[in-house]
Amino acid sequence: MTEKERRHAWYLENSEKVKEVAKQWAINNPERAKELNKKKSKKYELANREKRRLKSKLYYHEHKEKSKEATRRHYLEHKDRHQGYSRKRLYGITKEQFELMLASQDHKCSICKIFLDKPFVDHDHNTNKVRALLCKACNSFIGLAKESKDILLSAIQYLEKHKE
Repeated sequence: MTEKERRHAWYLENSEKVKEVAKQWAINNPERAKELNKKKSKKYELANREKRRLKSKLYYHEHKEKSKEATRRHYLEHKDRHQGYSRKRLYGITKEQFELMLASQDHKCSICKIFLDKPFVDHDHNTNKVRALLCKACNSFIGLAKESKDILLSAIQYLEKHKE
């Protein structure tokens, strides 16, 4: 019997005792245990990334409705957090900056001045610079006009011309 086989046999005979000693060590050294677990998790993740990805994909396809429901429920439970991530990713503004903008506008649309139930972030599509918070209608209006002053002035002239 080789040394490796002998150690393995000893471990199999004493596995419960080994697990108990390890558990006690983790309780007595929580910071070190947490650090080691992080390293083990990261190492495992790197070594098995593709395997875990495929396993996850397979589970999703076998339990599609359950997975979709869990995703929907998670989103609804953490909606504010997800919206904050999206604002940060899309417009580069934090939740605090967004709330400050909303307060500085008195919770009103910058164009039509109605109360904002669900504010939309208006931004320049060329520079990505945030301009203000708008209601859905005004944000759509600006977008449909392709952010063009000429189109907007033409629309004003059109309305003036056909005014009754």
